[in-house]
Amino acid sequence: MAQGRITAVAKYLPERVVTNDELVERYHLSCSADWLQRTTGVRERRFADPTETTLSMAAVVLRQLIEAGGLRDPFVDALILTGDDCARGEASGAALAASMAGLAPEVALDVCSAHGGFAAALDTANRHLDGGARRVLIVSSEVRSWRLRARQAWAGQDLAALLGDGAAGVLLEPSGGLGVEASAHGAGPPGADAAGGEVPAQGRAGAACDVAQGEAGRWPFSGVHRLSIDVSQRALAEAGIGMDAVRWLVAHQPWLPLRKLLCEELGASADQHYSNVERYGDTASASLPLCLAELVETGALQQGDRILLLGMGAGSANAHVLRYGASPIAS
Repeated sequence: MAQGRITAVAKYLPERVVTNDELVERYHLSCSADWLQRTTGVRERRFADPTETTLSMAAVVLRQLIEAGGLRDPFVDALILTGDDCARGEASGAALAASMAGLAPEVALDVCSAHGGFAAALDTANRHLDGGARRVLIVSSEVRSWRLRARQAWAGQDLAALLGDGAAGVLLEPSGGLGVEASAHGAGPPGADAAGGEVPAQGRAGAACDVAQGEAGRWPFSGVHRLSIDVSQRALAEAGIGMDAVRWLVAHQPWLPLRKLLCEELGASADQHYSNVERYGDTASASLPLCLAELVETGALQQGDRILLLGMGAGSANAHVLRYGASPIAS
């Protein structure tokens, strides 16, 4: 299979910053702001303006990628959009976002794989490149704050600290930039959440309390979380390297105790693990490309560096080993 290379990155974050103090006061939560940060690691997050949607934010990122990637014509071989609510009934969210950004993709796909959407889309993009595509765009866009504003049953005080909004994306081409060296995939039991437990259809009440208790002992790795360890180890084995050859571990995992255990199970140090959940909260599928964009923009990613990229959610997990080559990445 052709191994695509990320040649440009872009991101968009809503202007409104919501702190834990505001969250507790505005939504009358019974827990404290300090408890939220200690339990989840999140101290603030971004909330979209009422006029902003997953599609409008995706269009902003697409326009940035057009400029960063030097795409002088609006044609790309494929656009893949991921997000919790990217699909619009019978209409493709990717097609609508492309139209808003003035793009004309030959193929427009929605990948709805919950928090693991970006990592799954990366595999799909590689398959398009293997079929002869030259330019593939992936955009992950999430507006999750509406669940809290609507006071959905599962978005109570235990999950309120996690929800955050944002969008980010990448341009993949056959050469240059950040290349995919190896990949591994797997699917877990139906109903398993990213924390490794079984969840009812409406979500899991008291999840934060469970995680806090797990921090004192040892959180059992099962379900999708155990699968995440497996696919990560298989991706490393396919690349012929160990965790010591990886500069950055970029994994979607919003819970602080489970992030620590993930590093422990993979043998990753705290210095290797890159996360922005403390600033942006749980941005679901957008979390991975947001991290990639920040690594590029801040200069934290150096030539020759490897990234272990791990996405999990919706009963599946996808891991990719990426390596930064000699060509720069546009942002």
